[in-house]
Amino acid sequence: LDIDDRAAQLSSFALMMKAREKSRRIFRRKVTMNIFSICEANHLDKTGIAQVLGRNDKEKEEICSIIDTYNDAKNYGSLISPKNIDYDRYLSLINEVTQKEVSLENYYLFEQLDDFSHLILISKMLSDEYDIAITNPPYMGSRKAMNAKVKKFVKKNYPRSKSDLYACFIERCLTLINNKGLSSLVTQHSFMFTDDYKR
Repeated sequence: LDIDDRAAQLSSFALMMKAREKSRRIFRRKVTMNIFSICEANHLDKTGIAQVLGRNDKEKEEICSIIDTYNDAKNYGSLISPKNIDYDRYLSLINEVTQKEVSLENYYLFEQLDDFSHLILISKMLSDEYDIAITNPPYMGSRKAMNAKVKKFVKKNYPRSKSDLYACFIERCLTLINNKGLSSLVTQHSFMFTDDYKR
């Protein structure tokens, strides 16, 4: 998962080339990459999508919550920690709805369901637990480098590590791995000595 679309494309290409080394027939298979670039939901009509997909108030609320989670998502990347809900249910609902006939009235919403399903796949990825989490996190101190949105986001979601983004990523990766999982990050070692990170 990356905030940069091109980085995700390059990762997909590199992975396919590695796979080609192992299997000469890899290009004949329908391989689905589990690589994403995070997308933002700012342009989505959350009320319209909730009306089209949601069958009850709880579902409509969850749909709105998913969309709200990804507003300005390119700022936060995998620091986003979505709620743990049944995302597969919403993928099924999207599948059901897209089987229906598209009219001039609902064409715009149908177009947006594609973006919404992308958000759901990212949510599934970010709410799951893994054996290994690996990243080279950004180094960005809260005092000078962070923009106002990022500063507010980390203050709310990562109060223990808010001083620098690399520390927020250390904390986030620990929530992405299971009890016996490994987390590997390219970081400064100052977090082990400075008062900011005692907790």
